[in-house]
Amino acid sequence: MHYTFIMTNRPKGTLYIGESDDLLTAVTRHASGNLKGLAPKHKACTQLVWFEAHETRESALKRQEELLAANRSQVIKTLRVLNPKWADLAPELTAESLTDPARDFQSAEAAGA
Repeated sequence: MHYTFIMTNRPKGTLYIGESDDLLTAVTRHASGNLKGLAPKHKACTQLVWFEAHETRESALKRQEELLAANRSQVIKTLRVLNPKWADLAPELTAESLTDPARDFQSAEAAGA
């Protein structure tokens, strides 16, 4: 499984949009600041506010690119719907939550849109 995820330093603060096949490790590295080559503003992003599961790395990377290309206000608007309290999801990461079907990404094509 591959994941596209969004981390932040505070609600409506700096956003980091990433992709990983090991979400737990990626989140742990962000939380510890152990990320080589990452801009200081992104190293401060220690709260996981959204993630979605993808069957392939290509799908996760494509979604990451879509989110990075989107208008920041649109991403924040989407986050307000998906995680209205901007709660840190990292403490709740478990094998079950990582494979929860509700986290499966549905592309617009797959959804019939």
